Amino acid sequence: MENQALECHIAVMLRLIGVQPNVRGWRYIITAVELAAADEELVHAVTKELYPAVAAKHETTPSRVERCIRSAIEYAWTYGSPDAQQHYFGAVVSPEKGKPTNAAFIAGLADWARGAAI
Repeated sequence: MENQALECHIAVMLRLIGVQPNVRGWRYIITAVELAAADEELVHAVTKELYPAVAAKHETTPSRVERCIRSAIEYAWTYGSPDAQQHYFGAVVSPEKGKPTNAAFIAGLADWARGAAI
């Protein structure tokens, strides 16, 4: 899938889940999902490889990337659509478990993005 089309697909998924473009972590999530969709192993090294790669692209720090993504997920789970969240994350997220971890969130969206690229 062309990079711009992938970015658009990820943006649509984020809006459906409840992450709005004005949320600070929006760009970081899109970049992280693009990278994770291209290389599945990155979701196993989120703090060591993925956050630094996203931070380098956006000229910021890995800790800021992690915090902004966590805030965006919190925002989505507070104000977003539970039906869309269930659709994209299924068993990973349930009312008993609460919101997903950053790694689970990025991995879930990357799986959907890879499926869309086929």
